[in-house]
Amino acid sequence: MAKELLDVKPQPGINIELGLLLAILEENTRDGRDDLKDFPEEAILWQPFPDGHSIGAILLHIACAESRWFEEVVAQRVRDPELVKRLRCEEIDQFSVKWVQPTKRPLSWYYEQQDAIRKRTLEIIHEAADPAAISTLAERKYEYTLRWVIYHIIQHEAYHIGQAVLCGLQHERQKSLKR
Repeated sequence: MAKELLDVKPQPGINIELGLLLAILEENTRDGRDDLKDFPEEAILWQPFPDGHSIGAILLHIACAESRWFEEVVAQRVRDPELVKRLRCEEIDQFSVKWVQPTKRPLSWYYEQQDAIRKRTLEIIHEAADPAAISTLAERKYEYTLRWVIYHIIQHEAYHIGQAVLCGLQHERQKSLKR
């Protein structure tokens, strides 16, 4: 029996390093969405404790982080204040465990927000085109290569998707215990 080949091929038309990182970024997002697809709509809003994580808040945070890193760090531009408000970026403080109660919307709405940001991310990466291009943030002591920023967004999304999946599983478990 022939085995199915799993591979991640670099996206064409761009530096091979960036093409491979972008392919990994896109595959990571597809995998995460696949992991979330079976949870019911009420699980998107469910929080295990006040100010705790929820699938919706985590998806907002993932989008906010990606937009910040690529708009502010890589492109050195101010983010659209309307976007920051819509995604509630300033209301989420993951380090203080202060997550917003997300807006009641279908999962597709959250994905639409992320997709719009991803489109902009890809434009910024194609404009930059140099994987060793260095960016900074005034308030931080580090400089960042474009390669590192893409890696960081891949790692960040994977980390938080794991949390979102756990929230969904915990929601389902709590529902079954109440029966």
